[in-house]
Order: sequence, then C-alpha cells, then structure tokens
Amino acid sequence: MTMSAVSMSESLYLFFVLLIIYLYLRIIGEYKILRAVLLGLSIAIAYLIRPEGALFLILAFIFLFQKSENLKLKEAIKGSFIIIFTSRSIHTAVSNFPS
Repeated sequence: MTMSAVSMSESLYLFFVLLIIYLYLRIIGEYKILRAVLLGLSIAIAYLIRPEGALFLILAFIFLFQKSENLKLKEAIKGSFIIIFTSRSIHTAVSNFPS
C-alpha cells in the first residue's frame, strides 16, 4: 500500500470518526430513529475502513445507557439495537461480496 492510499484512508476514517461523535451528541440531545440509523451506518463504514471502528459499538452502549436519564430507557435500548443491527447488517453484506 502506498503512502497516498494510507493518507486517503486515514482522512476518510477521521471524517467518519467525527461524524460518529457528532451523531452521538445529537442522539443524546434529541433521539430520532434516523440519527440512530445514520450512526449505525457511520460505525459500519468506519469499521470497514479500519477495524478499530468496531470500538464505537461498545461506546454506543456505554454512552447511551450512561446518558439514559435524558432519554427514556425504552428509547435508549431501541436506539442501541438499531445502531448494532445497522452496522452489523452492513458488515455482513460487504463481507459476503465475491472477491
């Protein structure tokens, strides 16, 4: 892999990390299903770029349940499952592509 390819993947990964952080903060402020789906997609794409992106799934659970006093518990659980399901579905779909 050339240095230009590495720098391109790093900048793309950084973009998705910042997007993930932004969506986390927006979900805590005001929960919407669309934001949870976008967060799941962002986590999945970050994971596909670099495997360290999977750590955001753990952070999603911790962060949503820690801040659940702003959310109803039912919404926090539903949001966490939407995030996990969306990111896992994208990962499975991309992993099954023929080479």
